[in-house]
Amino acid sequence: MNTEPELRKIRPGNVRWLQQTCLILSVVCLLLSAPLCHAEASVFEVKSYEQFPFLRESASVSEFEQHIKDYESACLNEFAGSTSGLQCFVVFSLWQREVDFYLSVLNSELTGESQHDLRINQGVWQQYLQNTREMNFQLMIQKYPNPGTVFVYLRAKDAHQALTPIVRERALLLRQWHTDLQQPGGIRPRP
Repeated sequence: MNTEPELRKIRPGNVRWLQQTCLILSVVCLLLSAPLCHAEASVFEVKSYEQFPFLRESASVSEFEQHIKDYESACLNEFAGSTSGLQCFVVFSLWQREVDFYLSVLNSELTGESQHDLRINQGVWQQYLQNTREMNFQLMIQKYPNPGTVFVYLRAKDAHQALTPIVRERALLLRQWHTDLQQPGGIRPRP
């Protein structure tokens, strides 16, 4: 009975044929997948923050958020699991842009003590956000201790999900204060 492994029975001439066949199959697979990869890559376009509409340009908060959600979903389908996927997490920055806008508007609408109170309130909120960011960072390092690309992506994704609601709520509160100031009998600055 022959106990020699089956692979050792391959003759030297057959090895070369096998190598050439594998090479040809690899090239064929690459050629077949290249148009698909090219088509997928050309469909998705990474956007800068300036290309997204502002909340005030949207019919509703849900329309604003749906536009961002659709973009993030398409982006993550393209880049998920790699550091390229980090550019997909835009909603935090877009809500921060709204915070900055409404803070600026309110700052120009308020005077005196009300303006001072807004600055104090914003400083307290910024400190809360910073403390939350630092705590979340420590938790993410413990949850994902490995330095690999996938772990960087997962840390960023979790941090994004944890911090975005804080900025979203602040933006909506500042927007509400601005809206209240515009209403007859709404919030009025203190004399």
